[in-house]
Amino acid sequence: MSEKTGIVNDILLTFFIGFVAGIAPFLFMELLPSLLNKGVSSPGPNYLAIAVTGILIGLITSIIFAKHFKEKEPQDIFFYALGIPAILIATVINLNTDFSARKAVDEARASASVEVMGNDVQPVIKDFTPVEIPVNQDNAKQSGFLDLLKFSKTVYAE
Repeated sequence: MSEKTGIVNDILLTFFIGFVAGIAPFLFMELLPSLLNKGVSSPGPNYLAIAVTGILIGLITSIIFAKHFKEKEPQDIFFYALGIPAILIATVINLNTDFSARKAVDEARASASVEVMGNDVQPVIKDFTPVEIPVNQDNAKQSGFLDLLKFSKTVYAE
């Protein structure tokens, strides 16, 4: 019975350590700017999100360290648990950077496509006037010009 109580205590202690380690970075990120600069007003921390994050990190810490709580010091578990939010923050920052880079590349691609394809409107010739080309049979045979005109002897010009 005492072994079961010891495991429950280890789970609760590691959960508490993980919860504190989970909320501490986010509280500091939210509160420090307003504490350091009295004139800066912030919208305030989202306590629900911070609490949910703390609970999740507490659960992760309990799962990982509860069985080995007797072998590790509480401060070691706390520092290990602090690494979980750091990894989460770094992942989110990397995703934001990746999304920003992809957006910039897509915008550059679209801009380049517009430049390559040309956004200038080509002039439209509305009135065509047929013009007959006088072809001298002797000159055309010598230059091969008749072969070019074998389909039509009419040229359109503005």
